[in-house]
Amino acid sequence: MRNYFDRKLKERKNWADSTILSLLGRLQEKGFLSSSKQGNRNLYVPLVSEEEYLAYEDRNFLQKASRKFHSKSGGLHGRKPGLDSIRFR
Repeated sequence: MRNYFDRKLKERKNWADSTILSLLGRLQEKGFLSSSKQGNRNLYVPLVSEEEYLAYEDRNFLQKASRKFHSKSGGLHGRKPGLDSIRFR
Protein backbone atom coordinates (compact mmCIF):
# COMPACT_ATOMS: atom_id res chain seq x y z
CA MET A 1 0.00 0.00 0.00
CA ARG A 2 2.88 2.40 0.65
CA ASN A 3 3.97 1.99 -2.96
CA TYR A 4 0.46 3.08 -3.96
CA PHE A 5 0.75 6.19 -1.75
CA ASP A 6 4.26 6.90 -3.00
CA ARG A 7 3.18 6.71 -6.61
CA LYS A 8 -0.02 8.74 -6.22
CA LEU A 9 1.42 11.46 -3.99
CA LYS A 10 4.56 11.86 -6.05
CA GLU A 11 2.43 12.18 -9.20
CA ARG A 12 0.12 14.78 -7.67
CA LYS A 13 2.21 16.56 -5.04
CA ASN A 14 5.86 15.66 -5.69
CA TRP A 15 6.22 14.86 -1.97
CA ALA A 16 9.42 13.49 -0.44
CA ASP A 17 9.47 10.05 1.19
CA SER A 18 9.69 11.61 4.67
CA THR A 19 6.54 13.67 4.00
CA ILE A 20 4.64 10.58 2.89
CA LEU A 21 5.77 8.68 6.00
CA SER A 22 4.65 11.59 8.19
CA LEU A 23 1.23 11.59 6.53
CA LEU A 24 0.87 7.82 6.97
CA GLY A 25 1.87 8.15 10.63
CA ARG A 26 -0.72 10.87 11.25
CA LEU A 27 -3.45 8.85 9.52
CA GLN A 28 -2.50 5.88 11.69
CA GLU A 29 -2.59 7.99 14.89
CA LYS A 30 -6.07 9.22 13.99
CA GLY A 31 -7.30 5.66 13.43
CA PHE A 32 -7.70 5.79 9.67
CA LEU A 33 -4.92 3.26 8.94
CA SER A 34 -3.26 0.35 10.65
CA SER A 35 0.16 -0.99 9.86
CA SER A 36 2.01 -4.24 10.34
CA LYS A 37 5.54 -5.32 9.58
CA GLN A 38 6.02 -7.44 6.47
CA GLY A 39 9.71 -8.29 6.50
CA ASN A 40 11.55 -4.97 6.37
CA ARG A 41 8.47 -3.05 5.19
CA ASN A 42 5.27 -1.78 6.74
CA LEU A 43 1.93 -2.84 5.29
CA TYR A 44 -0.69 -0.10 5.67
CA VAL A 45 -4.35 -1.10 5.69
CA PRO A 46 -7.27 1.37 5.61
CA LEU A 47 -9.64 1.11 8.59
CA VAL A 48 -12.34 3.39 7.14
CA SER A 49 -13.83 3.75 3.70
CA GLU A 50 -13.03 6.71 1.48
CA GLU A 51 -16.57 8.02 2.06
CA GLU A 52 -16.15 7.86 5.87
CA TYR A 53 -12.81 9.65 5.67
CA LEU A 54 -14.20 12.40 3.42
CA ALA A 55 -17.18 12.88 5.76
CA TYR A 56 -14.73 13.26 8.67
CA GLU A 57 -12.68 15.82 6.73
CA ASP A 58 -15.83 17.76 5.82
CA ARG A 59 -16.92 17.91 9.48
CA ASN A 60 -13.42 18.85 10.60
CA PHE A 61 -13.20 21.64 8.02
CA LEU A 62 -16.62 23.04 8.94
CA GLN A 63 -15.81 22.97 12.66
CA LYS A 64 -12.53 24.83 12.12
CA ALA A 65 -14.15 27.36 9.81
CA SER A 66 -16.98 27.92 12.28
CA ARG A 67 -14.58 28.49 15.19
CA LYS A 68 -12.51 30.89 13.11
CA PHE A 69 -15.60 32.81 11.95
CA HIS A 70 -17.04 33.08 15.45
CA SER A 71 -13.77 34.12 17.02
CA LYS A 72 -13.37 36.95 14.50
CA SER A 73 -16.95 38.13 14.10
CA GLY A 74 -18.76 37.20 17.29
CA GLY A 75 -21.17 35.06 15.30
CA LEU A 76 -24.27 36.01 13.39
CA HIS A 77 -26.13 38.88 15.01
CA GLY A 78 -24.53 38.20 18.38
CA ARG A 79 -25.50 34.53 18.57
CA LYS A 80 -23.20 31.60 18.07
CA PRO A 81 -24.99 28.71 16.41
CA GLY A 82 -23.09 25.45 16.85
CA LEU A 83 -22.45 22.73 14.37
CA ASP A 84 -24.53 20.43 16.57
CA SER A 85 -27.62 21.54 14.66
CA ILE A 86 -26.13 20.38 11.36
CA ARG A 87 -26.74 16.76 10.45
CA PHE A 88 -23.95 14.92 8.66
CA ARG A 89 -24.56 11.78 6.72
